[in-house]
Amino acid sequence: MSVGLHFTLTTGTSELLAADYLYGPVGPARATLTDGDSLFWPFGEPLVENADAAEVAAELEAQYNTAVAAGIDITHIDAHMFVGDLPKIGDVMRVFASDMRLPLVLKDRKARDGAARGIPDALPCFDSVYACKGRQQLEEHLRGLAAGLHYVIFHPAVSGPEIEGILPTSWQRRVDDFAICQEGTVARCIANYGLRTMTMVELRDSMRLGRTFW
Repeated sequence: MSVGLHFTLTTGTSELLAADYLYGPVGPARATLTDGDSLFWPFGEPLVENADAAEVAAELEAQYNTAVAAGIDITHIDAHMFVGDLPKIGDVMRVFASDMRLPLVLKDRKARDGAARGIPDALPCFDSVYACKGRQQLEEHLRGLAAGLHYVIFHPAVSGPEIEGILPTSWQRRVDDFAICQEGTVARCIANYGLRTMTMVELRDSMRLGRTFW
């Protein structure tokens, strides 16, 4: 099974803030990554303004080690609210992912291109990273894909008090994602448009064997 590390440095949304769904570092207190209450900055702007690269690297390693200690075989890394697209954060994540030989998912094309940023590595560069926005747009996106390595994001959830309490105005989109994944839309598009799926386990293992095809 592919299980990634969802590197978290921000709370991320107004909904989560309103629901008081807040959190801080896994490791020791990190002054440049947190506010006066030792909680992560809510959004990317104050994070970039304050974050020290060494503390970002230490927290990334702490979150990774916590997952590994729990028995999880990490297959890839991405970032909560795409903070990895922010140069200061993405550069740290790129170095760590390259050292650990793990695929790294970044949304912004410029952030994904390590060579253009002066950070050569053997990381796969996804040609597109797309978050599902409903059935019709998903089909249009999949139909229009060119040859390459593409990544599609779903946020599936089952309706209930927990998800509705955390995300009172957007929980339905996640329930819709769950339905899309269950009803065969994705499988039909894969078959109809000549697409091929690949697990993150396969991608990681290809990296570690030096089989680059991206």
